Amino acid sequence: MNEFFSGKRLQLLMLQHWADNRKRYLLSIAAYIGVMTLWFLVAMLANSPHDFDQNFQKASFYLPLFGLGSFYASQYFSQFSSTAKGINYMMVPASHFEKVLCGLFYSVPFFLALFTLCFYLVDVPASTMMRPPAITPGDYHEYGIANVFDLVIFDFADTARGNLLLFYLSVQSVFLFGSVLFKRYSFLKTGICGLVFCFLVFIIIYLTNKVAIDNGAFFLEPLWSRRAFTVLTWLTPPFFWVLTYFRLKAKQV
Repeated sequence: MNEFFSGKRLQLLMLQHWADNRKRYLLSIAAYIGVMTLWFLVAMLANSPHDFDQNFQKASFYLPLFGLGSFYASQYFSQFSSTAKGINYMMVPASHFEKVLCGLFYSVPFFLALFTLCFYLVDVPASTMMRPPAITPGDYHEYGIANVFDLVIFDFADTARGNLLLFYLSVQSVFLFGSVLFKRYSFLKTGICGLVFCFLVFIIIYLTNKVAIDNGAFFLEPLWSRRAFTVLTWLTPPFFWVLTYFRLKAKQV
């Protein structure tokens, strides 16, 4: 059997992860649906139908997605916070590559699909009830059920479809790497490191452009910066996924 990758071994690893965490996942799903139901009930009572538009629905989707998705990714390799649990996890008969693939499956497509399904279970009846009575066909794009994957937030690419979702994947990949990098308080430590890094990048760009402008030199063009940000957003998730694999491979407990 291939020591690096085996489909059968990966399948068993995924089933074991589900068996070990099934109750926690089901309770988390119930809690999220309950909180979103309460949030939409408050919004329905406190706002008029014209306030319950698609922008409100998209904000209600992405704000918890970033928070819960990042927190879940930062806790995936939480076994390493305990020496005993870390040793048991490292002794699981699966390769490091398969363990990372299992983590990517549960933290990326599985989490996103389940999160989206739970959101629409609450959003569809709420948005239907709050649709303004006098609505023309042209207003359905504003007050109908929102397509959360069609979002114009950033203007750094030629098309904005999915850009915020791609940015979410970048942020989540950083927190997944932080879960295997830090033994304890990985969510807080990763968040602090991310904020410090963004602040340093902002300072460097600001000072570079300021010096260039003061000297009458060519400074960073908006078009170039948008393209660079687009490429960086595409490359960030696979980059940190690869780092997660190598960090897990070198992990010691």
